[in-house]
Amino acid sequence: MRRRALDAARASPRGGRTAERASSRSSATPARARARSSASAGQVDPNERAKFERDAALWWNETRGPFAALHAMNPTRVAFVRDAMREQFKETLGTNAMRDALRGTRVLDVGCGGGIFAESLARLGADVTAIDAGLANIEIARAHAARDPGLDGRLRYEHVAAEALGDRGETFDAVTSLEVIEHVSDPMGFAKSLGKLVRPGGALFLSTINRTARSFAFAIVGAERALGLVPPGTHSFSKFLTPGEVALLASRSGCEMRELAGMVYDPIRNTWALSTDVQINFIAHCVKAKESTKKSKD
Repeated sequence: MRRRALDAARASPRGGRTAERASSRSSATPARARARSSASAGQVDPNERAKFERDAALWWNETRGPFAALHAMNPTRVAFVRDAMREQFKETLGTNAMRDALRGTRVLDVGCGGGIFAESLARLGADVTAIDAGLANIEIARAHAARDPGLDGRLRYEHVAAEALGDRGETFDAVTSLEVIEHVSDPMGFAKSLGKLVRPGGALFLSTINRTARSFAFAIVGAERALGLVPPGTHSFSKFLTPGEVALLASRSGCEMRELAGMVYDPIRNTWALSTDVQINFIAHCVKAKESTKKSKD
């Protein structure tokens, strides 16, 4: 299922050009206008950050409110990342029980919001660092995690941007950034910041919304305007990325896309499932080359 979707992404003839144009527009911004604190530097769009911080108190409203759709989607995202990591790191994770599937791995979640995905990874045994450029989001995430003693020592939140964390020289077994890249001002620069944080031989996971007529109809017209699943203005169609563009961004960040799957919503059951259909939502598993491989190519 995932292989067929991945082959379609690699065959995309237009993927790279749009991503590069978006990046070049951002890089033309004067340096003084781009300068920010370490918590909000670089590719973070201040308007997008403010939008999510306004609703920060609602992050853990699982059935109603602006983030209910992420709660419904979360089990599908967790299953994809868990299974991909178990396969990629099977030599070290193969003996772990499913309830502790990611024990022994260090994972970074970038753009963690209120911690929906980060908490799930920590409950699977991963040592999780979760970061966000919005201080209000981090405060809500910390407060919610503090209610579960089982997360002590497994989950840390930090108000910092990916670029600043990379400048400190930190690397992780896996870096995740889910439903984030369509909200940044410089997708190429953001992807390179993520790639820098992945250790050689590590994993990068990205999920976003494809730029298609169906995604406009579902994510903009349906979800925002008709059904009210997310607040109006949550998404900008021009910022959506095709699987081919995501593959290019990953490649320029030193990672190769290995798996690709669509995530399809069932409005009657309010559930999501993995699929070969990547026309709307999709998630990608990318792998960073090991040092020995990189050197041999040089």
